[in-house]
Amino acid sequence: MHNCGNKQRIRGPLTADEINRALSTCIKDEHHKSYPTTTIQHFRTRWKNEYLTSLREYHKLHQRLPDIPKVGDVVLIHDDNIHRTRWPPAVVDELIAGTDGFVRAARVITSRGVTIRPVKKLYPLEICE
Repeated sequence: MHNCGNKQRIRGPLTADEINRALSTCIKDEHHKSYPTTTIQHFRTRWKNEYLTSLREYHKLHQRLPDIPKVGDVVLIHDDNIHRTRWPPAVVDELIAGTDGFVRAARVITSRGVTIRPVKKLYPLEICE
């Protein structure tokens, strides 16, 4: 941190110690009523401009592919009418591709029989063979 008269300007990346020191100073400093407000505003501005922007950029670069189930996977079938803890389990029997070549649906086997459901409504369980 760099002292500039009564105010401190933060240079470079913030460390945990600098954040704690700035916030504790805000609490203890009774002589400068506007200082706590400006420090918190500065922190929020840097948080939004630096951290959230870098987080967005990270996710743009590291896009995850959607979880497309494979044949034999155990999945839960999404149902809007019941709570997710009661979604029925099923086993993927066959994947059905659309005209564009992407998997759009799957034939699944449930306790009530065989049905075809869109892949977006299937949630694979993390069960290893």
